[in-house]
Amino acid sequence: MKSLYRRAILAAVLGAPPVAFAQSTPPTVLPDVPPAVKLDAPAVTAPAPKPIVMPSPIEHSGGVATDVPDGPQIAMPFGSAGAAMDNTVGPQLAMPFGSGGAAMDNTVYEQAWGPARALTASAPRHRATLADIVNEPVQYLFSQDGHFRVRGWLNAGSVYNSANPNSKYNGPYNAVDRNQEPLFNQSYTIMELGGIPTDGTFGVGGRLDMLFGTDALLAQSLGLEVGSAGQQRWNGTYYGLALPQMYLQAGVDCLSVKAGHFYSLVGYEGIPADGNFFYTHSYSYMFAGPFTHWGWLVNAKPNDNWEYEGGLVNGWNTLNGAVNEVNYMGRLRYTPDDKTWWSSFAVISGDQFNNVAQLPGIRPEVANRTRYSFLMGLTPGGPCGRLEYVFHYFHGFQANGTAAGSTAQWYGIDQYLFYRLTSTLRLGTRFEWMRDEDGTRVGLNRETNPNKAPLPGHYFSLTGGFNYSPCANVTIRPEIRYDFTSDLTRLPFADGTNRQQLLLAADVILRY
Repeated sequence: MKSLYRRAILAAVLGAPPVAFAQSTPPTVLPDVPPAVKLDAPAVTAPAPKPIVMPSPIEHSGGVATDVPDGPQIAMPFGSAGAAMDNTVGPQLAMPFGSGGAAMDNTVYEQAWGPARALTASAPRHRATLADIVNEPVQYLFSQDGHFRVRGWLNAGSVYNSANPNSKYNGPYNAVDRNQEPLFNQSYTIMELGGIPTDGTFGVGGRLDMLFGTDALLAQSLGLEVGSAGQQRWNGTYYGLALPQMYLQAGVDCLSVKAGHFYSLVGYEGIPADGNFFYTHSYSYMFAGPFTHWGWLVNAKPNDNWEYEGGLVNGWNTLNGAVNEVNYMGRLRYTPDDKTWWSSFAVISGDQFNNVAQLPGIRPEVANRTRYSFLMGLTPGGPCGRLEYVFHYFHGFQANGTAAGSTAQWYGIDQYLFYRLTSTLRLGTRFEWMRDEDGTRVGLNRETNPNKAPLPGHYFSLTGGFNYSPCANVTIRPEIRYDFTSDLTRLPFADGTNRQQLLLAADVILRY
C-alpha cells in the first residue's frame, strides 16, 4: 500500500495518469470523442458506430458541409437595397452575399472549436480531460439517433455604439446593425431525414433549415422570400422568416451529390450563430461574397486528407431573379493526419449584374463576377488543443463594374486567434482589413440605413472577446470592437460624420 501511495505522489508531481488504487474496479468509459484525438491510455472497446450520421456541418463558406459548423466560420456580404437587377438584393434589405460559408471554413468543425458538438464519431475514452469536457454532448430536446432528427438554437443580444448615431444604425451594416436595442437574432431549427451511412453503403438524406429573427435578412433568396424584382413577400424591415437550406443528398461516405438550396462554400464566417465565435461579423462576411445558392454540388473524399466539393449554382442568393446565370462554385480542402494545420481554397465565378450598388455612371449589363477565398489554420495541439490561428485572404472582382468600364475590385485579410483558457472559457481576437477599391461593395445594406455606397477606402476592425459555456447547451459571447477607416470620399460611421466607432456587444446562444 505504501508503494501505491508513493506512485500516486509521483504521478501528481510529474503529471502522469493517476494510479488506480482499486485494481479490480473496471475503468470508466465516458462519452465518445473523435477518433482523431490521440489518447494516452490504453483504448477501451468502443461501441459499434451508428450506420447513419447527421450531415456534416454547414456549408458555409469555407464555412461548412451540411450541419452547423463549430468554429467561427463563415463570411457573407450583401446586395444593395432595392436593386431590381441585382440577384442579391431586396427593396428593404441588402441581400448579404456572405460566404457561409462561410463564418469560417468547413474544416473548422473538424477542429472541435464549438463548446461541445463539433466531433461526433465514436471512439473510446479513458478518463476525463480538458478535451473530454470541451466535447461534452449537447442535451437535445429530441433524439438524434433516429432517421428523423430535429435540433436548433435561440440567439439574442444587443450592441452599444459609443457614437450614438441618430439613425441608430452602426455605420455600414455589420449584421447586428441596430444600436442600443435588444435583438432577437435567430430562432434556428434544423430538420433532417436519413443521412449518408459511414459503412460505405448507399444512403439518401434531406435537410430543411428555418431561421426567424433579424438575421433572416442574411438568408433570403430572390424568387423565394424576396420577389424576382426585389420586393419583399412576407418579411418586414427587421424581422422575418427565411429558409436558408433545403436540399436532398444521396451517395456513399466518399462520394455524394447534393441538390437544392445550401450555404456558400466561399468565405469563413457564416449565418448560423452556432458556428461563429463572435456576435458581430467581419467585412468579408458582410460585403465580399454570397450567402446561399440554388443548384447542385458533388462531394468527394478520396482519403482522410483531401476533400473536394464543386458544382453549378444559379448565381448569388438567387432561386429565380431578374438575372439567372449558371455559376461554378468549388472548394478543395486538405488536412494532414496529425491535424496540426489545415488549408482550403474556394471560388465562385460566373456572370452577374454589374452594378449592385446602383451607382451613377455605370452602364448596366451582365458580366463576370468572381470571388475566391484562401484559408489556412494552425492547430499546434491538434483538434482538441488550446490554441488555433486562422488566416483568411479573399479577393473579388466584377467586370465592367466602374463608370470607366474597368473591373471593380475588393479584397482583404482576416486573422483570428483563439485560445481555450479552461473547459468552459475560450478567448478570441479578430483583426481585419478590407479594401473596397471602387466603392462598389461597402454600404450595400438595408434601405433605411443611411450609410450607402459609394464608400471606397480601407476598412479595419479589431475585435476581442470570449465564449463562456457553463454547459454544452449555453454559450455567452461578450465582445468589444473598434472600427476605423481611411481614404474615404465619405465618412461611413455615425451617420456619415466619423471615421471610427467603438462597439460593445454581447449575446447568448441556447441550443435545444
